[in-house]
Amino acid sequence: MPKKRYLRMDNAKGILIILVVLGHFLLFLQGKTKLCTNFFYEIYAFHMPAFTFLSGIFSQGIFAKEKGGYSFWHLSKVLWLYVIYEIIVFFSEIPAYGMTTMIPDFFSESGAPWYLLALFFWYMGIPLVDCFGRKDIAWLAVLVSALAGGYISGLEDFLSLNRVIAFAPFFYAGHIVGPERLENFLKGRDVSIKANVVRYITLGIAVITVVIIGGFMYDYFLPYHDAMFGVSYERFRVHENQLSFPGILSDNVWILRLIWYMTSGALTLTFLRLLPDKELPLITKMGQRTLQIYILHRPVRDLMLAFGLITWGDPENPFILIAVILFCVALSVVLSMPVFTKLFNLILFPFRKKQKYTI
Repeated sequence: MPKKRYLRMDNAKGILIILVVLGHFLLFLQGKTKLCTNFFYEIYAFHMPAFTFLSGIFSQGIFAKEKGGYSFWHLSKVLWLYVIYEIIVFFSEIPAYGMTTMIPDFFSESGAPWYLLALFFWYMGIPLVDCFGRKDIAWLAVLVSALAGGYISGLEDFLSLNRVIAFAPFFYAGHIVGPERLENFLKGRDVSIKANVVRYITLGIAVITVVIIGGFMYDYFLPYHDAMFGVSYERFRVHENQLSFPGILSDNVWILRLIWYMTSGALTLTFLRLLPDKELPLITKMGQRTLQIYILHRPVRDLMLAFGLITWGDPENPFILIAVILFCVALSVVLSMPVFTKLFNLILFPFRKKQKYTI
């Protein structure tokens, strides 16, 4: 029996993978102009938290005690893709940045492959969450651990643990909620007072967040931008920038991470509520083939960077931003085509019997 598809989720992943591609291209333009910088952080405020949440939504089959425990097929597939992606990025970054190491460093990652490694660790942690009788208590434990985890120093990019810790609440929120319960909420089937309060509050927070980032990020909030990347609190360099961290904030940087959780969660739920639960041209297919877009866009970006095709334009010119957006949309569409699915099959040859293309 074919697995049930949730078209709203496919549409969400289709749009989110475009934002992933776009965000990676804009990395080299943001910080120079207000328009480009604010737009960049509108994306980063929620696109990876949303992706992480959706990965958790569809993680119910990773561990099933009644079926013998972990799905080692899923675990080994994620690790395999991480290794392959690391090798691809190692070679594609040479023309863009030069050779920094003689061989790929599989134990230190801050770039795009981090997400696959994080998925592996989140999958491994599922039994710890499932063993709690009350799932809300389990999630609160994850939340408190993530807020405290930002104080762990010295991790740098080792096994992407900073981001594994920081993004964990999004993944386990999705795991606990599950697809059916989320659909009931998004479609308005859950008419309880609690659900309606959540809808109104998240909508309000989302609107305020979009306005603040879109209008004021570049001028006032750049000192706090690292909160969106899930890095350790030491990266904020509070003692070197005391004017930006006055009063209680100087000794309680975890508040910034908590604000990020609240705003990203609100943006994610509002984003999902706005999407239709029906097939959309191109978008739905991209959402069903996110992995191949996620992995194959990086060598394209790195080669374009090496030839100066990303940074040649004047970032002050809004038409440059429009051109980058249109190119990233086109690139995502192209990489979702069947010919690249066949190419991606070659990467997944050890797992050919049970192909899945989403993350």
